[in-house]
Amino acid sequence: MLRLVDLKSGVVMRICALEVDGRCDAQALVESLPRRAQKRLRVVFRLLAEEGRAGRDDTTFKQLESVVWEIKEHSASVRLFCFRYQHRLVVCTHGGKKPAGKARYRRDIEKVLALYRRCGEEGVLP
Repeated sequence: MLRLVDLKSGVVMRICALEVDGRCDAQALVESLPRRAQKRLRVVFRLLAEEGRAGRDDTTFKQLESVVWEIKEHSASVRLFCFRYQHRLVVCTHGGKKPAGKARYRRDIEKVLALYRRCGEEGVLP
């Protein structure tokens, strides 16, 4: 069963984490980070929700492929993988330390795409 957990809502976007069968990997990752990194991610969530962008540089919130995006937290070398839906919803699926090599990215991208399709099939997306 899939469910969206709100992280931040704003005028421009809504930022959510995806709970899959009672487990929310994205939210657990954020909570496991040092306070400084958590605070920086919350700032990124607020900027995305209120302004539709993550700051001055384009590396913090970057498109990897079609609907697949990543949010970077530079100080902790963490990547939070997500997808965008209709330009108003960002759904964070999972994340981890900076992947080693492009092969790792491919697995993460495939996981996000599979969850995106599953969300559509189960009617989770508004």
